[in-house]
Order: sequence, then C-alpha cells, then structure tokens
Amino acid sequence: MFGSQRIRCVLARRGCRGFTLVELLTVVAIVGVLATIAVILVSRHVRAGKSVEAISIISSIRTAQEAYRAETGSYLNVTQTAEWYPKLPDGDTRLSFALPDGAHVDAPRWRQLGVSRTDGTRFGFRAYAGSAGPVNVTLSTTGLTFANARDFWYVIEASGDLTDSSPELSLYVASSHNNELYVENEGE
Repeated sequence: MFGSQRIRCVLARRGCRGFTLVELLTVVAIVGVLATIAVILVSRHVRAGKSVEAISIISSIRTAQEAYRAETGSYLNVTQTAEWYPKLPDGDTRLSFALPDGAHVDAPRWRQLGVSRTDGTRFGFRAYAGSAGPVNVTLSTTGLTFANARDFWYVIEASGDLTDSSPELSLYVASSHNNELYVENEGE
C-alpha cells in the first residue's frame, strides 16, 4: 500500500471519523467565552491607562500648587470661570498644557502655575483655590461642597470620556485637605 491507496484504506475504516457537530459547537462556545473575557480585560486595561493620564496631571497640578504656595504663601486660584481647561471634556484629545491656549480665559493662570505637559490630554481640568474662611465651591456633577476652611486650600477637578462610546464622563477630584482622590464613573 503506497500513497493514495493507503489514504483510501484509512478513510474506509469505520473507526476513522471526524468531529461530531456537538464537539465542534463545544469548541466554538469555549473559544467565544474566552474571547469575551479577553475583550473585557483588554478594555479595562485601556480605561486604566487613560485614567493614569488624569491622575498624572492632577499630581502635577498638586506639585505646582505646593511650589506656588511655598513661593507666595497661598495657592493660585487658576479657574476663574466654570469652564474646563483646555476645553470641555468631550473625549477628543486636546491641546496640551504646554501650548498656550490664548482663547481660554484661564490660560494665563495655568501658565503662571507652570503645569506642563507636552502631548495632548483627553481631560478637562479646573483648579480652584482660596484662603481660610467660608468656601463657596460646588463641584460639577458630584455636588461636593466645602463649607469652611481653616487654612489655604485648593480643589482640582479632571473630567473626560474614557470609553469613547458613552456620554458618561469620568470625574476625578483632589484637594489640599487630604491625599485622597475621589473618582466617579471610572469604569463606565
């Protein structure tokens, strides 16, 4: 038995059969479940990578605020309006902090604070600051308010779209009161 004769002989045996439909469907179902799990895990890592950007810039703003206070004795109230800087958080990459955004009313104070980032950002930022006494800051979507401050203070907000598909914006809030970071809708 040589070549094609041997193949015909092997195929003619009753014990040589292919996969059954049930076996094929089982394999397809297992592969589908594994692919779904992989997509979920990858999307979580992508969102986590995007949130690191906001956390990094907030850290830079905190450092700049502390340096500003060491030099002047108070924190800089960067945001004079309710607008986000560089602009509204809409999911698109914006101009970086390093580039002067002359059209934005708060741009000169951001430059004065000295926060620098060379590439674009997906987030809008606000940084309020004040002195001891009554505080009149209500944060955008959280409704968090600060009633009375015993010392100079600042509050930093970052907001942006992490998913590119949902209208829900993620919000990050940090303050001089503690080292915590409030996060809302990070996984949306």
